[in-house]
Amino acid sequence: MIRLFSRPLSVGLVRALNVAFFFVTSVYCVLAFNPFTYEQFIQPRVSAALTSFAVWHGAIHWLVLSMTALTLAPFLNRPRANWIGWSYLAASVALSAWFFTHPLWRQEGTSNGNLILAVVSTLPLFWLALFDHAATDIEAESPADFRSVLPTCWQTAAFVFAVYGVAAPLRLYMTGGIPFTATALGLGWIVSGLWHLALFTVAGLVLTIISTVAGYARSPGRMHYWLLWALTTAAATFVLLQVLLAPLAIRGATAWLVSVSTAAGVASAWSGIARHAAAHRSAVLPSLDLWLAPITLRKSRAAVSAGLLGAGILAHLCIARISTFDWEFMLQKLVTLALWVVAFGFVRTLATSRPMPRRFWIGPSLVIVLFATGQVLLPRLAALDHDGGLTPEFVVDSYAAVDPSFRVARDLLGSGTPADAADFYAFLRAHSTIEGRQLEPVNVDFVRQWNARTPTPHVFLFIIDSLRPDYLSPYNKAVGFTPAIDAFAADSFVFKRAFSRYAGTGLSVPAIWAGSMIIHKQYVTPFGPTNALEKLVSAKGYRRFITEDHLTGELFEASPDTVDLDRHVPEMLHTFCRTTGELASQLEGRSPHERHGAGASRAPIFALTRPLELHIGNIASAAVPPGESYPGFHAPYASRVRRIDACFGEFLDMLRRTRLYDDSIIVLTSDHGDSLGEGQRWGHGFTAFPEVLRIPLIIRVPRAIRERLSADVARVAFSTDITPTLYALLGETPSTHGPRDTRDLLLGAPLLVDPSTDLSWRRRESYLVASSYGPVYGLISRNGRHLYLADGVESREYVYDLGADRTDVRVGMTDAEREASRQAIRQQIGELAAWYDYLPDP
Repeated sequence: MIRLFSRPLSVGLVRALNVAFFFVTSVYCVLAFNPFTYEQFIQPRVSAALTSFAVWHGAIHWLVLSMTALTLAPFLNRPRANWIGWSYLAASVALSAWFFTHPLWRQEGTSNGNLILAVVSTLPLFWLALFDHAATDIEAESPADFRSVLPTCWQTAAFVFAVYGVAAPLRLYMTGGIPFTATALGLGWIVSGLWHLALFTVAGLVLTIISTVAGYARSPGRMHYWLLWALTTAAATFVLLQVLLAPLAIRGATAWLVSVSTAAGVASAWSGIARHAAAHRSAVLPSLDLWLAPITLRKSRAAVSAGLLGAGILAHLCIARISTFDWEFMLQKLVTLALWVVAFGFVRTLATSRPMPRRFWIGPSLVIVLFATGQVLLPRLAALDHDGGLTPEFVVDSYAAVDPSFRVARDLLGSGTPADAADFYAFLRAHSTIEGRQLEPVNVDFVRQWNARTPTPHVFLFIIDSLRPDYLSPYNKAVGFTPAIDAFAADSFVFKRAFSRYAGTGLSVPAIWAGSMIIHKQYVTPFGPTNALEKLVSAKGYRRFITEDHLTGELFEASPDTVDLDRHVPEMLHTFCRTTGELASQLEGRSPHERHGAGASRAPIFALTRPLELHIGNIASAAVPPGESYPGFHAPYASRVRRIDACFGEFLDMLRRTRLYDDSIIVLTSDHGDSLGEGQRWGHGFTAFPEVLRIPLIIRVPRAIRERLSADVARVAFSTDITPTLYALLGETPSTHGPRDTRDLLLGAPLLVDPSTDLSWRRRESYLVASSYGPVYGLISRNGRHLYLADGVESREYVYDLGADRTDVRVGMTDAEREASRQAIRQQIGELAAWYDYLPDP
């Protein structure tokens, strides 16, 4: 048994397990420390796997520690390693005891303790690496001939380009919705090949430079080895900052501290694994071969070739498995980077080419010239296309959606953002995911004095998370699985051009309650002064039936007359059928006097719920019941919409049966839409693409109210219009003056008004929209027919023509239009910041 755990493979696997355990621990603690990720990932338990890890964290650590102890035992008799190993075991036992008394899942959110634990979690990796260095006797000789590095890099570039390039047509076919001609595919291949070649040339030059520098040292092999450690640490730091933390809106000192400590720990652990992997080969190895020992197989060429091919296939299988639940391609990028590293090691094992001649600088120079020429020519190719159907920027973006390797290469080499946009994107980032600043809440008051004489109908506000309008028959006649909602729409106002002001629950739902845009922070509390909906419900004396979740618990003030729905049900398991079934039981259980407005209790009903069965976290693993088929739709999503529709119909039947329907305002909407494969995008991250911004908005009002108000269902509508609309329906008419200043564009407006009221100006204005989770902002104009997006995460811009039938076409824009859009976004963000007295740090 002892000999088994002393073998390099056993030691390497257990060290990799340690890296995985402490890396996930660090990631979890960073997510819990950051206000945004704590609110939107940890509290609602979006990832069941991450939640389970936190719950079982202490037990998992004992398991990892037990396996680690078995790999330490064979080396504890070595003088230099003895005290390091025993001290590690003693400290780890103490740490395990602490983990059991301070469970990870019970750590206080956004506390400094989480940040400290995130950094401390990397220390065991250094400790084990120190032990592995003391336990192995192997040295690095002089660096390998640097002229052999570039050919290996080029061969690796060719391999990964081929692995992803060959699969690109298949992914385009399977994706659908990405029109791609043979010419466009050819252009994508050419650009991808050139970008891969350029990136790996840069990597080869860096390796060549550090090899040359090490050659001047007294111990060149040892110097080169530690320069490789420093290079790996720097590269891993960059990956953690840009691939993992930046999409999660974690920036600044926190991101740097965690990234550097984690990257250095991982690089050190790799070094320890490398020494064990190389120890059985020779006492002395070239430094690069020693560093790559975990992934350089000294087997037959056939075995190495099979391993190389298997690595490419495994990468595609992983991407296919994770793509539907990936935060803006984050996991796909990490898989791709892992393939790059493995491929480089395997290609180096197979390499038989001679070193480049001494004038080897000619090759890299040609590559750099080719890449620079491509950068200059690519934007000008459109002028050579006489049919006008080829827009290089659009082609490259579409190709990147199906080729994660090219996406990573393009991100690392720069997205081609014009220099004049740098200040604009810096402005967006400075006003997004605001942390560490105490801001005072703003008052959102749509009326100055309440009208107590008006009748108060019941209000049912159903905000179905991630519900798309094109999966409902009132918006899409091809839908045949929502008959109840279709019948409901016939008795309601259906707003065809409805959008969320925020692409994501985090800010969208609070903005619905406020009836206005809110500053990009999670959150400005107390939220009561901003919560215009809660003010209305309180003023009208409603008895509340509200689903209990992390948002209502924090931002919607509780009252003695509140009935909590879905109590003790995990938030990600909230479903429309369960909630409406519970609500129906509550309403049918009331006495006839209460239901019919007589007796002691005359309180009208206010119900609010946000079921999550359509959330991508649930859809990604959902199955379609036998016998159901939804051609042209994403079947797991459509199946759940069908179930929601059936339960919605049952709930409406209950309202009719209890004679509540005729006296009820019923709002069916969503906080945002979702990507279901458009451009290989799934779910909703920091993006704000059209399919994520579009929402259904159907409002049913009692006949008496309907006769005195009218609606312009063809004008653009927003989720922030819901609360002021409820004010108007309940006889509390908000101000409906024309736009006097920018702040009027940030506030919602009633969708049903007196017929004499002129709100036609709403059709002509441009409105700010944003992501809830990152510096991504947009402008909806031309009465909901035009969308400009500025992505401050990837520093890119998009423009869409939004068709009435939800056919959204990406288009170009002139410099004047771009500047006007940027200026309008600056103006509205600036007004929002001034409203909250927020001034970003210089």
